[in-house]
Amino acid sequence: MTPTLPWVQSLHQDRGGSLRNTHGGHGHSLGPLVDTRAGGGFVVGAGSIRPEGAYLVAEHGQIAELPTWLATLLTPPPTPRPQGPPTRDLPTKRANAYIAAIQADELDKVEHAAEGRRQVTLLGAARVFGQLVGGGELDADNAYAALLDAAATHIGVAGFSRAEAERTITRGMTFGIRAPRTIARNRTTNSTDDEQ
Repeated sequence: MTPTLPWVQSLHQDRGGSLRNTHGGHGHSLGPLVDTRAGGGFVVGAGSIRPEGAYLVAEHGQIAELPTWLATLLTPPPTPRPQGPPTRDLPTKRANAYIAAIQADELDKVEHAAEGRRQVTLLGAARVFGQLVGGGELDADNAYAALLDAAATHIGVAGFSRAEAERTITRGMTFGIRAPRTIARNRTTNSTDDEQ
């Protein structure tokens, strides 16, 4: 029989219907072999009978509140909002410097993420990189490698694995690509303007 976690209360009700079922290692999940049930799902519990046997209450007790950190990890990312038109064009060198600054900031966040915030931080950075990949500003392979390199400092620490980092990066970049971000360049500027 599968042990029942103490957070059997309805995730669907607690989060206003925003949480959905997850399947370990696929899509928006907590990790391999970890499934969650929320809106549209059910749990087989005490009183249920299956061919393998009956489910019984192993321990009586009060159902615990869903921890905030777990609810955060289970909350699906928001639907990407379409990017509006750029407010102004930048000279090429300034546009490139702007993109480099975005990358450096996101990678720094990943490298210095606190335990318990590593996956969420990496997911957010991967979304930003995915947006830039979708807009043609970054190469997908290079973006992926940079994120994995930044996450390397956490791999093997408190159960954070390379496989988890790879899944998180793939999920975040895939999501970000659907909301591409392009930095407009003013290609008509002369070489003097481009140096500014």
